Amino acid sequence: MHLADYWWDVDRKPWPSKKSLAERMNLKPRRVQTIIAELEKAGLVRRVKRHSKHRGQLSNEYDLSGLVLKLQALEPEFRKAEEAVKEARRQVARPGARLRRAVQTPAG
Repeated sequence: MHLADYWWDVDRKPWPSKKSLAERMNLKPRRVQTIIAELEKAGLVRRVKRHSKHRGQLSNEYDLSGLVLKLQALEPEFRKAEEAVKEARRQVARPGARLRRAVQTPAG
């Protein structure tokens, strides 16, 4: 989520430093590096090295297209759950809905 939070423009991949991510998550940079490696292994993130002509290596760029594909695959499930919640709210909001439910519920 923290990597995605740095992704402001679809055409520009995020490139936060491990130090910045570590500070946000209250972790050590080495732990952030391990987490990113795990995300990469899972196919959710791809690290892309960045270099500067005068400064050498810069912070990595992070390609989140694997995460996007995963979320797109899950979207129908989220939509279905959201529709179920909306329907449940509509049922409760109908006048007399509580009364009808109380009458249908067997006494215990």
